Amino acid sequence: MDKDSVRLDGVAQTEYMPGGAASCEIRRRLPTCRMPIVRHTHTLPLIDNQDNVITAHFDQGSSNMMQRRRAGVALLLSLASGLVLLMASNARAQMPQAHPIAAGELLVGFAPDAARGNAVPKAALTVGTILSTNPRLGVQRVKIRPGLTMAQAAAQLARMPGVRYVEPNYILSTCATPNDTYFASDQYGPKKIMADRAWELWNPVAPIVIAIVDTGVDNTHPDLTQKILRDANGIVGYSALLHSASDALDDHGHGTHCAGIAAGQVNNGIGIAGVAGWNGGSSSDSGYTKIMPVKVLSRWGMGSTDQVAEGITWAADNGANIISLSLGGGGSTTLANAVSYAWNQGCVVVVAAGNSSTSTPSYPAAYPESIAVAATDNTDTLCSFSNYGSWVQVAAPGGSIFSTAPTYSGGAGYPLNYHTLSGTSMACPHVAGEAALIWANNPMLNNLDIKSLIIDNTDPYQPYNGRTIAGGRINAFKAMGGVVEPEAPAAPTNLTATGGSRSVSLSWTQSSSADVTQNRIYRSTSANSGYALIATVSARTSYSNTGLPKRKTYYYRVTAVNGDGLESDPSNTASAKTR
Repeated sequence: MDKDSVRLDGVAQTEYMPGGAASCEIRRRLPTCRMPIVRHTHTLPLIDNQDNVITAHFDQGSSNMMQRRRAGVALLLSLASGLVLLMASNARAQMPQAHPIAAGELLVGFAPDAARGNAVPKAALTVGTILSTNPRLGVQRVKIRPGLTMAQAAAQLARMPGVRYVEPNYILSTCATPNDTYFASDQYGPKKIMADRAWELWNPVAPIVIAIVDTGVDNTHPDLTQKILRDANGIVGYSALLHSASDALDDHGHGTHCAGIAAGQVNNGIGIAGVAGWNGGSSSDSGYTKIMPVKVLSRWGMGSTDQVAEGITWAADNGANIISLSLGGGGSTTLANAVSYAWNQGCVVVVAAGNSSTSTPSYPAAYPESIAVAATDNTDTLCSFSNYGSWVQVAAPGGSIFSTAPTYSGGAGYPLNYHTLSGTSMACPHVAGEAALIWANNPMLNNLDIKSLIIDNTDPYQPYNGRTIAGGRINAFKAMGGVVEPEAPAAPTNLTATGGSRSVSLSWTQSSSADVTQNRIYRSTSANSGYALIATVSARTSYSNTGLPKRKTYYYRVTAVNGDGLESDPSNTASAKTR
């Protein structure tokens, strides 16, 4: 089946198409539930001026520090081979794990009375310069002067009165980079919506259940089996085709693909990483986000309205918090009532907008309780196949999405284990996974709160041929309370200049960034210097510089400016001579 398949009244069909990131500074906003904790496990030898080693052990996921003292002076320094422990011959100390440090910098802890007496600044000035001071912690950051090694500086400082310890200035990095085989190479979706950043903030409090109402789910898949909802009787699932409880095994492949996107097991050393969820720890998390398989579509990817409605209501009655519907068709009272029922039961209902390249509403996506989801690609451009319009509330990655496929042959004939598909079907479970992340972290919220957090915390996207939706592309990190510092846009490219009669015509390729509002044109009579701003124009790809002297050569560069007022680097230089 492809996006041009015939659609029948009263029949819901899967919405899919068989298919063949930038860094930013991050701060933490006020927590929505529990404060995140730094998750590093390492042992750091510190130096005090009583010739003792204080070994501070930070346990995984803990903010408590246990200290134990050992005799001898220990000095940490950085060599090309990594961190080395230098100690007196009578000392006993544990070799630390290698961690990156700021080259040429030491942190010097001092006693309060030493700070008042100005002893520590004087001590620091003997080895370098003081870059910054944290009076609350009683610590200074010192830059070592040239010609002095870190070991020499640390030894000198450790002997100074008032100095409590000396240590390297360690470089800490995010913990939320999972070890799943295909995460870095094949999955742009979680990174595009900043799910990997959201994991750093994720301290789940209550388990959340995502019902994948679809063709079923392969519960034997190694990336899914630990995420399937089970009770004492086995898998908690349902088949509307059989009108009974069932393990809802996927005999098509579509549902398994969607399940992996939403909640494939993260950091289990294999396959892919689902959006929900992981707390950045050393092991994967399979306890706080669970998949409920609900089969409403046949091995051919088709199902009737009554079957879809039955699956929705069963999921709502049996513990689902989020209902993910990567399907669509014509509207009906039965289907509308089913969505309303699930909403009134407290569920978040996430629905694919459809793949017909139209602004005509698709159902159940267009019902007021639903979150209707369009598809974008890896450049944040609305996919050509995606439905659009003011009834579509958000977009999510849906072009060329790599995810789980059944470990056995199914009706769709997908390759086994993992496969790439495109469609709003793939966008929908990104949003379902985001909803699970937020809700597990904040179980006191209701479905309206979750829906609002998703819709109100998005990023810009690029329309396709003027096609737009009501909102933006989802950002799980923002929805979890993270604050993203604005970034300057990418520079325009391919600038060319053509000389005319007392004029020069410019053309360029616009910045690839989504939120460009202006372009600035700079001109000089020298190729390498002296550029002055001559025009600021609304975002465009051409400009004509007129009224110039005859037979003179000019050099040009163009920049892009985004909605935050940030300006890009300049484009390439182009030159032309007037006639």
